[in-house]
Amino acid sequence: MGNEAAMRTASGPMLVVAADQYEAHPIVRDATAPLMLPKAVRRALSFRLVRMLVRSATDRQIPGIWGWMLCRKRYADDAAERALANGAEAVVVLGAGLDTLAHRVPALAKTRVYEVDLPGNIAAKRTALVRAFGEVPRHVVLAPVDFEADSLGRELIEADWSPHTKTLFVWEGVTQYLPRAAVEQTLGFLRCASPGSLVALTYVRGGFMSGREFYGAESVYRKFVAGQRLWKTGFEPDELAGLLAEHGWRVVEDVGAAELAERYVEPSGRALPLTGMERWALAEKS
Repeated sequence: MGNEAAMRTASGPMLVVAADQYEAHPIVRDATAPLMLPKAVRRALSFRLVRMLVRSATDRQIPGIWGWMLCRKRYADDAAERALANGAEAVVVLGAGLDTLAHRVPALAKTRVYEVDLPGNIAAKRTALVRAFGEVPRHVVLAPVDFEADSLGRELIEADWSPHTKTLFVWEGVTQYLPRAAVEQTLGFLRCASPGSLVALTYVRGGFMSGREFYGAESVYRKFVAGQRLWKTGFEPDELAGLLAEHGWRVVEDVGAAELAERYVEPSGRALPLTGMERWALAEKS
C-alpha cells in the first residue's frame, strides 16, 4: 500500500468516530478520537453541516460504511473487554493507524498495548499521541512493521512482547489490503500465541472481491479492486474459519451488519444503515 493511501486508511475511521461524539447517543464513546486529528479538522467537525456533508460523501462511496465503522470500533471495544475478562495480559493492534482502542477501554490503561503499523503511520501516531497527551502513554508501545516485508514476530519480541503472554490480537480494516500470502504469513506467526489468546479480525466478503456482489459500492470495486488493486484479499465466513483452523484458531463468532445493528444501533434509537461488505471474526487459540 502506498504511503498516502495508508495515511488515509489510518485517519478515516478516527474522523468518523470523532464526528460521532457530537451525537446525543454515540455508538462509540471516545474522548480521544478528536485529539488524533489536526486542530483544523476538529474545528471543522464542530459544525453540524460539515459533519452532515462528510457523512453523506462517505456513504455515497459505500452505502452504510459510516455506521459500520462506528460499530466496528464498538465491537473491538467489546472484544478487548472480553479478552481481559478471560485473563488476557496484553493487546496487539495490527495495523493500528490512529486507532484509540488503548484509550477507549478504561481497563487497558493498566495493560500493555502494542500498536503495529507501517513506519509512516507509526510516526504519525506518535505525533498525534504527543499532541494529545504530551507524550506517548506508558502502556502503549509503538512498533513499525511492514506486514509484507518485515518479521512481525521479531519486531514484537524486540518490543518486549512474549508469545507466552495471553494476548488479544486486533486486526481491523487491514486484511483486504494484503496479498493472501501476507495474511497467511501473519496467521502463521500467530501460531505461537499462548492458548486462550484471542484474535479479532475484519475481512471483506469474497463475493465483493470477485465482483459477484457489490453492496451498492460498484465504483469502489472498480477503483480499489479492479483498477488500483489496492484491495487484494477477501474471504467468505466458512473459508476464513477453515484458514484460521489450519493455524490453530477456533472461530468463536462471525458477525456482520445484521448482528451489529441489533447490538449497537437499535439500542441507540438511531437510524444508521450498515454495509454488509465487511464482517468481524473472533477466534480463540486452541
